[in-house]
Amino acid sequence: MLFLEFIPGANQYLLTLLSVFWSIGQLIASLIAWAFIANYSCGATETNVPSSLAAGGFTTCDPANNKGWRYSFYTFGALTLASFFLRFVVFRLPESPKYLLAKGRDAAAVKVLREVAARNGITLGEDVISVQILKSAAGEKLDPADLEEEEVKDEGMLKTMFRGVSLSMFKPDLSHVRPLFAGKKLAYNTTVIFILWGMIGLAYPLYNAFLPLYLTAAVGDGPAPTVDTTYRNYAIISSCGVPGSIIAAWLVELPRTGRRGAMSIGTLLTGVFLFAFTAARTSAQNLAFNCVTALTQNIMYGCLYCLTPEVFPAPHRGTGDGIAAAFNRICGLMAPIIAVYSASATAPVYAAASLFLAAGLLMLTLPIESRGKTAL
Repeated sequence: MLFLEFIPGANQYLLTLLSVFWSIGQLIASLIAWAFIANYSCGATETNVPSSLAAGGFTTCDPANNKGWRYSFYTFGALTLASFFLRFVVFRLPESPKYLLAKGRDAAAVKVLREVAARNGITLGEDVISVQILKSAAGEKLDPADLEEEEVKDEGMLKTMFRGVSLSMFKPDLSHVRPLFAGKKLAYNTTVIFILWGMIGLAYPLYNAFLPLYLTAAVGDGPAPTVDTTYRNYAIISSCGVPGSIIAAWLVELPRTGRRGAMSIGTLLTGVFLFAFTAARTSAQNLAFNCVTALTQNIMYGCLYCLTPEVFPAPHRGTGDGIAAAFNRICGLMAPIIAVYSASATAPVYAAASLFLAAGLLMLTLPIESRGKTAL
């Protein structure tokens, strides 16, 4: 949302490309897991299902020999803390000008725009952007008080965070929800967007959260792969997701596909290849279908991340994005339950594939296409 509000309309496709960092992050995580879990786990050089366990017996594992997953979590935690530090200390982002305009803080919005221009070596004079120009464009009269330069204060990270929490707790406010459903067209579009986030929120973890387990299982008559092979394949699959975001950024700008078409293509192909994955009979087929699915999933998610904030008006964009993301996670809570109580190991994959196909078709009914339009 913040990225969208800082880029020109002609470059909004970069919002789709932004999802490539999600893929890169997943690749880095899979490489870390491969390095630690494959080398510091019980039975790392053996198959994942010991014969004693397959026969109904028990196997023991000394925690001292099973620190791989702990080392992985230590590394993930360190990376997350480093990102947190960089975000609040090194990369100090200005407030969104569109947010400031929605709050009636025109002077602050003009100040931010001039700051962004200055970072790019450009000077914005009074004849280019000013409070008077903004008021005139909105058909409003200029009040002398509007010309007073507002200081955009940095109150400090922790103070700002706690102040935001205290002001928002226990105060239900639908003033930013109702406008998302203003008129039949927008109401239908918003409803479908929320449903899509819910469907994908359930389908995505049904497949991805349990992917290491699917890779661990024996394929056909062959033996179960070793831990090293499992996480090697997981890293290969993760790398295949990176070009998906790049392809999505290209597809969303094509006149015949646009945001809706590209998103639908990626989602439908994801469902098709997930069904094909269940028919794999060799480890090579298993890996191939998962690689293609990783690519098409990132086309789907890249387009979804692009379209969603673009179709919500700026004053209510945060609310729309927040509801969609929350619905995504709430539906995702059902994934472990479905996976645990499924009759077979492939049942969750069938369920995920069906949801992706249904979501892909539903995407074609979206009435709003944002390609070639500057987000409001």
